[in-house]
Amino acid sequence: IFCLFKVTKQHHKHLKTYQQITEVFPQLHYPPLKQCEDYQQGLECKFHLSYLLGSALIKASKAWYKGGYLKLFKDIKGAKKLYKALKEIKESLGVMPNLEGITTAHLQSLQAFKTLLKTSYEPLKSLLLQNFIFALTHFDEISLWLNSKEFKEKYEKENHPYPPLLNPDILNELLAIECDDKQNLKSVLKEQAFKLSKEALAYINANLDYRLIPAEKAWEMNLPLPRRYEFVLMFSHGAGALAMNHFLFWSAQFNLIEYFYGGVAEVRYSNFYQRLLKENNNIVGISDTSELLYGSIENRNKLWSLMDKKVKALVLVRDPIELIKHCYGRKWGTSWAKLKEFTLKHNFEDVIKAPEPYKYDFPSTYKHLENQCFLWNTFKEHFTHLNFKYLDVREFTGSKTIKTMKKLALEFGFNIKLSTKEQENMFVKNMFAGNLHFLLPLTLKIDKIKIEFSILKKDENLLDLRKEFELKESQNQLGIYILKNDYKELLRNDKLYEKTFHYIQNFYNKLLERIKLEDELMLKPEDILEHLKKDEACRKELKEVLDYESKDLKATRPDIVASWKYYQEFEKMCENL
Repeated sequence: IFCLFKVTKQHHKHLKTYQQITEVFPQLHYPPLKQCEDYQQGLECKFHLSYLLGSALIKASKAWYKGGYLKLFKDIKGAKKLYKALKEIKESLGVMPNLEGITTAHLQSLQAFKTLLKTSYEPLKSLLLQNFIFALTHFDEISLWLNSKEFKEKYEKENHPYPPLLNPDILNELLAIECDDKQNLKSVLKEQAFKLSKEALAYINANLDYRLIPAEKAWEMNLPLPRRYEFVLMFSHGAGALAMNHFLFWSAQFNLIEYFYGGVAEVRYSNFYQRLLKENNNIVGISDTSELLYGSIENRNKLWSLMDKKVKALVLVRDPIELIKHCYGRKWGTSWAKLKEFTLKHNFEDVIKAPEPYKYDFPSTYKHLENQCFLWNTFKEHFTHLNFKYLDVREFTGSKTIKTMKKLALEFGFNIKLSTKEQENMFVKNMFAGNLHFLLPLTLKIDKIKIEFSILKKDENLLDLRKEFELKESQNQLGIYILKNDYKELLRNDKLYEKTFHYIQNFYNKLLERIKLEDELMLKPEDILEHLKKDEACRKELKEVLDYESKDLKATRPDIVASWKYYQEFEKMCENL
């Protein structure tokens, strides 16, 4: 006991010194233990007999005033029992499982648990060892699932690399009962017991519900993402995804959940998981494939595997040469605005920069565009359970848009909640023309009144001054908005109204001319073809990429591929390769 007191005193002294040093030099903070690469191996020392006995002694010392030492011999006996059991586990398994959080109470299911480990299905064995404590705690529910006909046929027979530790059908059955209150979730679910299966009732009693399982733990257990999404949207960048999302949100209030460059697979899974639990009427979006962005090819494939709901996939495609033009032909992220806010005293030239020629540096390879542009067949091969529906960008551009959207609504089972006129205003026009997307919004300030040039909106509190001022129509998604109350205020001052009208009319017309000029300055598909014509190695490599990625598209929608004017020219160019 004296030695324990001495060690404790020395520890507090070292801790105080550490805190003083890290206050001055924060960079010397030790990283959290769980972030250390050898954390799992390091846990093993907690189950050495000396550590377990020391823990029992510390426990007794901390509770000495409550008679802690009276329970010391019982705790020592428990420590020895736990040590013996863990030693047997390591000897029988040949490896040490994840023991974090284990107590003597977990040993009751140990013998039965060992029978599950006798499987030749290696992914399952690894899963059980990784989730050792969880499996012991919920042994009955897990054992029932792992021995079920459904598990054996769907996962074990197929040697599925990511078998879930819990039955996803039961978890989604419970999720169908709406409840945002975690504290009362169990009682709410029990009130609906008459609607639920026997297995679901067992999950309720064991607190096994998506809403009670942290995303990090769900990832470790290979739990598929909650099936609270209506379909999957897959797209090449430059194939109209922004316009499609715009349509799906405004016409049917769909929430697109998509994480392009959204971190490694575990991070994306966590974000998907949490949003799917919070929101309804969801669409899951996927638009990149690089293993580097997902952390590894294994983790990317795992994430995709955990999107297991059998639904339709809307796949947005475009002429590959136009996709290259989209990637290289814009001043990405740059705006040609000098000022984002301005007044009636500012000329157009005070607000908008003078036009500059675009500078294009053609790469020696386009292979890197596989990650975000040429990814169709990669998706098809991994998402075999999805029903792929390809849609070319030209089908929802200009006058074809409304007809295509009605067809989509019918095929994907949703209602368009906008009038035809609203659809024409919101969806037929172009939001990317002349890099318009990066320019807007611009705000004209007139005393306390604000007038905003922005992408088209649908807001009952706003008026579009293009209509009020009878400005000429544009094929761009450009609106000029003012609050209705501010417009009434403007009408009370005839002189200011007239001045504002002429200013906006002039500014708007010049802006339309500038958008047209920016479009003319941009890279053209013909420029891409000319570059490919001169660079045989680049042409050959791109041909190989496109041959693979367009394989399913050519087989199922040859009409789309045949309509790609520039791709057909590229194919002719490659005939002699």
